[in-house]
Amino acid sequence: MLARTNPIRATERIEVLDLLRGFALFGILVVNMTVFSGSAWLPESETGTTDQLVNWVIELLAAGKFLNLFSFLFGVGFAIQLRRISARTDRFAYIYSRRLIALFVMGLINGVFISSVDVLQVYALLGFLLMLFSAVSQRGVLVVAVLCFLSPIIYSGVEAGLIWSGNVGFVSWSSVTDADAWSQWRIVYENGDYPALVSNRLAFWRWIYSSPDWYLSVFSTEFVLLLLGMYAGRAGIFESLDSHMGRLKSALPWLAITGILLTTASQSTLVHLSAIPDALSGALQDRLFLLGAISLSGAYASGLILLAQIPTWKGRLRPFSLTGRMALTNYILQSVICVLVFYESGLGLYNLLGSAQGLILTVMIFVSQVMLSTWWLSIARYGPLEWVWRYLTYLRMPPLLRSRDLRGFY
Repeated sequence: MLARTNPIRATERIEVLDLLRGFALFGILVVNMTVFSGSAWLPESETGTTDQLVNWVIELLAAGKFLNLFSFLFGVGFAIQLRRISARTDRFAYIYSRRLIALFVMGLINGVFISSVDVLQVYALLGFLLMLFSAVSQRGVLVVAVLCFLSPIIYSGVEAGLIWSGNVGFVSWSSVTDADAWSQWRIVYENGDYPALVSNRLAFWRWIYSSPDWYLSVFSTEFVLLLLGMYAGRAGIFESLDSHMGRLKSALPWLAITGILLTTASQSTLVHLSAIPDALSGALQDRLFLLGAISLSGAYASGLILLAQIPTWKGRLRPFSLTGRMALTNYILQSVICVLVFYESGLGLYNLLGSAQGLILTVMIFVSQVMLSTWWLSIARYGPLEWVWRYLTYLRMPPLLRSRDLRGFY
């Protein structure tokens, strides 16, 4: 019989990780709102000056930054769970596989029946791959992360070399994709009923999972951040933050400046050099953008961690921590709310709100989530979906309400 393993106790929880998750959730909603509302696909000629300014700010300060932070935190959480579960039982792979399968199923339900905007499936699939690196040395993890980061450049260079030599191969999937597909899907989002939306999402995920470019993107972006997060988690950085405060203070301005400069450079036409093929220059542009996103994500995280050390700010930031403790519930709840607001099965406001109005709506939704999370966690130990996730992971039904016997549970 397998030994039972409990979820972590409340005293084991690292509050700063919840703070960063909550902050990342807000930034993810800022970016996703442009997709939910349809404003991301509007040509510049159809947007006003204010919306163009908001789009520019989102691209510079938010796009990719918060999702990268979310991915990094998933890797940190993996490393911490690996250490804690392994200390109690030798069945980590068995237990964590159940956790990942449950996450994938929830992501699939979200991606098909609620919204095609979903990253949970990616985390679940990459989580299985991450387990293969659990015994790899810290140096080995960094080497793999660097190779994954460089893979688009390597791929594009090989592709360019084959083209220059006259050989055929490595045809970019995006170059043969039906260019009308996106416009057709937008029509469904704007006018389709619920069955049409579900059918549309099924087609979208078939398209995604059959795309070599998508796999390359995932391995060279999300998986890089997961590996870096696992590296930081295994190093125990978040469990000994006091010894790293000096480094965070020194790194903060450099991370912010580097992030803005690299993000700006990635959007410059100077990246597209006439001496190299478009695919390779595109890969270089993409890598510059990712480096800028990682730098800014690091700046955001460093700034929040430093602020959280100040007593007055710790109290002000607590709502982010409570929202981050319910990260899974709040992530899917964001999709539910936006679907009800924008699609025909709800208010039908798709393509009717500009980016500026979408940003106001983002703040309203997130404030509502903060209030809901604060109330819910005053009577319960974890969010509703977090409770389900723990049950499916540990195959035990932990008490949900605070008034219940909580011995051995978080």
